[in-house]
Amino acid sequence: MSLTASISPRTMALCGNPVRLDITSTTPVSYLIKSGGNTIFEGSGEAGTFFVFIDEILASILSPTRFSGLEPDLLLSPAGNLKAYTIELSNTGGDTQNLSHIAVLGGISKRAMRHLKSGGSNIFTFKLMNASGNFLMTTRSATRIIKIRETELRSIPFVAPADQITIQAASGITKTLTTTIGTCYALNIEALRKSFFTDNNILSNQFDIVTAAGNAVSIYIVPSETEKERYYLEFLNSYGAYERIEVTGKPSLDQETANENAFGVYDSDINDYVETRERVVSTDTLTVETGFKGEDELMFLLDMLSSDDIQLIGYEDREIKVNASAESLAFAKNMTEPQTVTLKLKFADSEKHFTQALLGSDFDDPRIHSTEFSMEFN
Repeated sequence: MSLTASISPRTMALCGNPVRLDITSTTPVSYLIKSGGNTIFEGSGEAGTFFVFIDEILASILSPTRFSGLEPDLLLSPAGNLKAYTIELSNTGGDTQNLSHIAVLGGISKRAMRHLKSGGSNIFTFKLMNASGNFLMTTRSATRIIKIRETELRSIPFVAPADQITIQAASGITKTLTTTIGTCYALNIEALRKSFFTDNNILSNQFDIVTAAGNAVSIYIVPSETEKERYYLEFLNSYGAYERIEVTGKPSLDQETANENAFGVYDSDINDYVETRERVVSTDTLTVETGFKGEDELMFLLDMLSSDDIQLIGYEDREIKVNASAESLAFAKNMTEPQTVTLKLKFADSEKHFTQALLGSDFDDPRIHSTEFSMEFN
């Protein structure tokens, strides 16, 4: 009697890409996939060699973490982005085997997977657990240099590739963060800037992230242009992290109205039927220009357009879930100048009741002074 099993990729895998469980058994076999002591899936197979893809099962135990942007800590914990799980196997011949593995939220393109596989690598050895490279889970850049507009700052998750990470704001001005290898964190850039300003009296727009393996990645914070109107699209990127991109063109709002549903209602006063209808349902669509973007920003925009979770921020005093599409994404392969893209943002909610936006700015009793007003102040 014998039973062997393995998981590919080994050790750690993105659940947005294939995760394969291979089993060889001389007798019928059953297996349990467990996370946090709970069974999330039960499966079985006949004697012989077979495989199953379990990536969709693993996706059910993961959930993205969205931070408010007001957190004070330099390192945050996106607990739902990475989970350990086990697979317990047993066959009718009495053989057993236990496998341990780690699932990480997100995925990469099929083209990138084929490229890495042909070189005998994977996304973890090449990027996400590479202490000498850009291990941050952002799709803004494919290089060691990440440029972020100051209006687009969000915490960036990463899986720690080393037990210490040093952030250098200037020569001799550093902060060392202690981490556990293989644990998921998020680098809070807003808090980092504030910390350097408070402790070292420097408002840094460049951070070099250094590990024992050397200079891994540099983050440059670039100023945003002054615009009459500015909105933000916050979206779940391919690595399972929330990022933000600004759009600065003047928007126009259009309404798509569903067909009227008219029917007859009996009126006893006239002993006849009168026509009435249900309230008409409509969907809002916002058309807006992104403003001029460079090549990296346009690739970043492509990731936003493919996201399944996009929130429009700044249009009203609330977030609005939208589905985004572009009228055209044609741009030169080797760009020589920035380009702007026209986006269509279709609101996820259809409406049949229209009220004011309830902004909350004029609902309370008017006050001349705040609640902190005192006679001493007077």
